[in-house]
Amino acid sequence: MNKKAVIVLMIISLGFNAGVLVTMGHHWLRHRAFERHPATEIERHQKRMQKMLQLTEPQAQKMHADWEAMQKMIEPVKLKLEEKRAALFSLIDSGTADVAAIDRIIGEIAPLQIQLEKTIFEHSLAFSKTLTADQRLRFKAVFQKNAKRMPHGPGFMPPKMDY
Repeated sequence: MNKKAVIVLMIISLGFNAGVLVTMGHHWLRHRAFERHPATEIERHQKRMQKMLQLTEPQAQKMHADWEAMQKMIEPVKLKLEEKRAALFSLIDSGTADVAAIDRIIGEIAPLQIQLEKTIFEHSLAFSKTLTADQRLRFKAVFQKNAKRMPHGPGFMPPKMDY
């Protein structure tokens, strides 16, 4: 290869590597910002929802109050789910798990998951009743889009892992 071709390839490689590093840094910083300040990330999400749905100030305040009330309702359920899933995975990892024990834990997880899903959908239904017809259509589209992005539905929560 001639010298010009090598220089062009190196410049392209440098640009590609810089792009990868910038992208990784951006995602790392966003993840860290959420861990340090989850309330600000939640507030940003609510502001985006307010903007997408074109909510009035009273509607936005109601959305925020309803969301906080829902969080208080689902937090204990999420903690129980986390405990049960951790127990299930530790049982599976032990290598001595029998099917009856696994079935028992899964039987305890299922009603909690149902309760979580039901609470989220009841909250969404109640909130959608405060919206205008146009806002309701936009809310439905956002809700469906978010539900599709979740790996196993809106309430899916894998067990916490130490990485």
